[in-house]
Amino acid sequence: MNFLNIFIEIGTLFVVMLIGWICGRSNVITANGEDVISSIAIKIAFPALIVTSMMQTFTMELFRNSIALIILSGIIYGLIILALEIWRKLSKKSNSELGTLQLMIIFGNAAFMGFPVVNAVYGSIGVFYAASFNMFYNLLVFSYGVILLKRGNKFSVWKTLMNPGFLATILGFILFLFNVEPPYIILQPLKMIGNITIPLALLLVGSSLSRTKLTDLIRPRDIWMTSFARLLLFPAVLLFSLPLMGLNQYQVAIPVIIMATPVALTAGAFAGVYGGDSVLANKGVILSNLLSILTVPMVIWVLLKVIS
Repeated sequence: MNFLNIFIEIGTLFVVMLIGWICGRSNVITANGEDVISSIAIKIAFPALIVTSMMQTFTMELFRNSIALIILSGIIYGLIILALEIWRKLSKKSNSELGTLQLMIIFGNAAFMGFPVVNAVYGSIGVFYAASFNMFYNLLVFSYGVILLKRGNKFSVWKTLMNPGFLATILGFILFLFNVEPPYIILQPLKMIGNITIPLALLLVGSSLSRTKLTDLIRPRDIWMTSFARLLLFPAVLLFSLPLMGLNQYQVAIPVIIMATPVALTAGAFAGVYGGDSVLANKGVILSNLLSILTVPMVIWVLLKVIS
């Protein structure tokens, strides 16, 4: 896959984001409307997308590779979380700001950019492996991710975990494990609702951008640090270390592609819904996604050279 094709694949996401920007500037999407879209995306559409993306038919070979990717995912995210918790203890920033920064660094735009890029490079089998690698992500984002934003405030861990996204991940894993497919009358509506997640998130980021001065993206050092970690540091470390472990091409490529994605498009929505700094999150989303137009194709090009 050449650089131009990867560039076009990512560019389509920015076209929808541009439409969101126009909607924000023309007040088709208001500030209050952004809150409504955030709730729909996080509490309804994204959980539906999780359930449907995890329903895959697989062979034992696919199963073994998927288990390996789940284990790799746990190790990678575990190390990142450990490093950031140490950083948190040394930092003097507010709980809201720290939680939002940790959320942005840990959780990339896997489903909305990683999956399309994986599909463009490896097709449907790549998407299956990406969904396997993303299981740990789904479990973390709706558990640890929510706890990050609520830390410092009174909250119930049990009530925090009992949110639509976390429950959808558990349900999806059960369906995946037992190879159960719901009847069409249930599955089709879930797919339809899940399919609106990506455009909703992109429109939301574009609308948020319309209310943000571009000069505000240049000043905060933290969002540049976040973008560097997600777009260059993580994939560089994985590109260097994973091939040394004797893994096959899928077990190297999928983690590299997923971890090279920019800040999750839903970060701003998450921060808004669960008590984080949504303004900071949206700035990080916008900057990292803009930079990813260049960095993701570059990482994919290097990756294909390494594993070929």
